[in-house]
Amino acid sequence: MKSKNEPDIELSKMELDRMVNSDAPNDRQNFITDDVSLITDNSLYRKNMPLQRIYQTANPEIILVMQGNADYNVNNLPYKLGKGDLFIVPIGTIFQVRFRSDDFKLKVIDYHLNQDNKMNYYALWLKRHHLTESDFFRVNLYYELIHECYSSHMEMRESVVYIVLALLHDINRILAKDGNQTVTLKREEQVYVDFMKLLMEDYDMLPRAITYYSDKLNLNANLFGTIVKKVSGLSPLNWINRVTMDTARSMLINGSASMSDIARKVGFTEQASFTRFFKKEEGMNPLDYRKMFMGGKPQAE
Repeated sequence: MKSKNEPDIELSKMELDRMVNSDAPNDRQNFITDDVSLITDNSLYRKNMPLQRIYQTANPEIILVMQGNADYNVNNLPYKLGKGDLFIVPIGTIFQVRFRSDDFKLKVIDYHLNQDNKMNYYALWLKRHHLTESDFFRVNLYYELIHECYSSHMEMRESVVYIVLALLHDINRILAKDGNQTVTLKREEQVYVDFMKLLMEDYDMLPRAITYYSDKLNLNANLFGTIVKKVSGLSPLNWINRVTMDTARSMLINGSASMSDIARKVGFTEQASFTRFFKKEEGMNPLDYRKMFMGGKPQAE
C-alpha cells in the first residue's frame, strides 16, 4: 500500500519511494499534500526517469516546460517539447523520454482525485498547448504560489486545492480561446495503450503469458502481437521483459525483499529461472546487482 506522503507518479512502480521519503533539502522541493504534489527538482526526474524507460501516470498531471527541449512518446504519439509547452495529462497516460537537452527543465503538478472532487472534470483528456509569453508567465505564477503556500504558510495547505482549480479553469480558458483539440488515438494505438495499462497494474505476480493480455483485450493472440509490434516496434514479449526487468531492478535496489519473493513478483515460479533470465538481460546475477548498489562488489565468476 502506498504511503500517504507518496506522490502517485509511477516510475516503474517503486523508483520514487526513496526520493519522496528523503530528508534532503533538494528532495523537499517535492511538495506533497493529500490532494496535490508539486515537483520542481529536475535532478530527481533525470535520476528516476532515465531515457527510454516507460512510466505511467496514476493521477492527472499538469506539466509546464520551463526551458530546453525534449522528445517524448506520449501514448505512443511523438511530441517535441520546448519552453512554454503545457500538458494536461489524464490518469493512465504512458510516457517514454526519447531525448532531452542538458538544460531541459519542467514543473509538474500531480493532483489526487476522489469521487466528489471538482478536479475530476479536467482529468479526462490529454491536451497539449504552446503558451504565449503572457500566458506562460501567468501559469508559472500558479506554480510559484502553490510552492509559497506550502513552504511559508503551513496552515494554507488546503488552499492549494483551490489554486489548482483556478489554474485548471485558466488553462481551460486558454485552450478554448485558441481552439485547442484533444488528442485521439487510432484503434491500433488504443490497443497498445491498453496493453501498457495492463502491464503497469500492481500484480501479486506479473502475468508473463501473452494470451493473458490478448484475452483481456478480447483479441486473437496473433493479431494482438501483430498490432503491438506494428505500433511500438517491439513485440508483447519484449515489453513484458522490459517491465519484468524494471520491476526486478527496483525491488533489488529499493528494498530488502528476498530473491524468491522478487522472482515470484515478476512472474517466475522458480528462483533459478528468474536468475537465469536476469543475468541474460543485465549481464550479472540479481544478487550481484543488489550488492553493486549497496556499495558492495559483484562476486568474481
